[in-house]
Amino acid sequence: MASQPDQAAGTGGQPQELPAPAGDRVPDLEYRLRPGDQPLPAPNDGPSLHDLAIEDIRRCVAASAEKGSAIALMLERKRIGYERYGSYLQSGNGRDAKRDLREELADAAVYALQVIEEDNPPEGIDDVYEDILNLLCRVAGMEDGEAS
Repeated sequence: MASQPDQAAGTGGQPQELPAPAGDRVPDLEYRLRPGDQPLPAPNDGPSLHDLAIEDIRRCVAASAEKGSAIALMLERKRIGYERYGSYLQSGNGRDAKRDLREELADAAVYALQVIEEDNPPEGIDDVYEDILNLLCRVAGMEDGEAS
């Protein structure tokens, strides 16, 4: 798969080239699988899900500054994922995406609560925390096909 250009916030909309995924990657030893872990994502010819999400962010109704920050964060997460796993996040990568979603939302909930519990939480974080909890409750049943 060829390298994919990205539009980085703060670069005047110029593409930011990232390396093509490595076919025979070897993750760092600190990312070894533990009992119960899912397999590492297997690269394929599909598009980067980060790129698809960035296009969705561009279409959303958030203010321009929020979009730029979200896109910059998405590009950073794409870069980190490539460095750790040697491939971009793609569908059909051999992992259980519903499990990943449930686990990441559970983590997001406790991170949001941590922000609330620490000094000087930003305005609106209580609503964000509640939104995350609602999403978590909605996807918690996806394992059994009972998501609402």
